[in-house]
Amino acid sequence: GGERSPPFSLLNIFMLKLDTIYTRRRDKAEQRLIICRQCERYNDLLVQCMECGCFLKAKTLWPNTDCPLGKWGSYKEEK
Repeated sequence: GGERSPPFSLLNIFMLKLDTIYTRRRDKAEQRLIICRQCERYNDLLVQCMECGCFLKAKTLWPNTDCPLGKWGSYKEEK
């Protein structure tokens, strides 16, 4: 028969790492959104910051972004 891939092939390790990064980013984004929802510049209908104009579901996922009002900052992702 054909050769079987080892259980932890390079692709599996890469996918696990990607999932871990996404989970961390999603958790951090939720923390940031909690702060945004309490701000007077938050537009609930559009989930948008009226100070910078960014759509927060996207902006809060990226580590190198920050709040224009200084309510949350950028962070370095763990390797």
